[in-house]
Amino acid sequence: MASSPRARCNPTCQRRGDAMQRSRLLLAGYTAARSVSGLRGYRPLSSASADTPAQTLSSTPPLPARTLADLRRRLAEESPALSDFVYSVEVGTKKRPLPKPKWMKETIPGGAKYAAIKAKLRELKLHTVCEEARCPNLGECWSGGETGTATATIMILGDTCTRGCRFCNVKTSRTPPPPDPNEPSNVAEAIASWGLDYIVITSVDRDDLPDQGSGHFTETVQKLKALKPKILIEALVPDFRGDPGCVEKVAKSGLDVFAHNIETVEELQNMVRDHRANFEQSIDVLKTAKEYAPSGTLTKTSIMLGCGETPEQVISTMEKVSCRS
Repeated sequence: MASSPRARCNPTCQRRGDAMQRSRLLLAGYTAARSVSGLRGYRPLSSASADTPAQTLSSTPPLPARTLADLRRRLAEESPALSDFVYSVEVGTKKRPLPKPKWMKETIPGGAKYAAIKAKLRELKLHTVCEEARCPNLGECWSGGETGTATATIMILGDTCTRGCRFCNVKTSRTPPPPDPNEPSNVAEAIASWGLDYIVITSVDRDDLPDQGSGHFTETVQKLKALKPKILIEALVPDFRGDPGCVEKVAKSGLDVFAHNIETVEELQNMVRDHRANFEQSIDVLKTAKEYAPSGTLTKTSIMLGCGETPEQVISTMEKVSCRS
């Protein structure tokens, strides 16, 4: 009958067991020595009579410690060290966390340009999509970043949207406060003072207004052009609920780029956008803007990636936008 295989022992566990065994032997020897030395008539082996023949042993075990000082000395010499109990070189029971990638760390906003833009916005009570949407790149854009050119996207018509798209962090309400009538003049004054060559003006959706906010948009563009005629203005507008009259009004306001985002591929519209927005309506807005805008005006749209779309869906959406708008 074949013998059963022996269990393999981890070398670290073996050393730990040997060390503990030595400690037990030392303690047992010390206890035995104290018991024997307490007996009457006890004599050490060295005081035996000369008649007793000496016994020669091949290996002599160490004598048990007879005093506490001996025990302490032998424990210091032969007791297990910390290395006998350490299983690995890592200290602690928790795994060491992996360092976060550099792209997850952002510099705290600051600098002269950042402070100047923020102060001007507060002075004129203006809003930016950078702040309202809690953009993580705000500090880099306002301070100039690597290029040294400070940029900010002004958001008009207030800071409260009547829609609730899932990708956006701007606060929402069915009845937001009315627009500030002085906002177009304040926006024009602020942008003109920054000395920029290109500016993007966007807005929240205002389904509660009769003209969806198109008149406010038009006035802002015209007042900015009056203060700084050479500045290039991109207006990133909502869909105005598909009203062609509202689209025409903004397209003829004097802007240089008419932008309206379809946000995502056609298949994910209902999941990403508010139920009042849809792919066909956005295509019609872009098509209407191209029809009414003066010659040389650009139309533009954008989509987000990372919402679950496939490469084929992205290509198909771009082809449809190109052909129909």
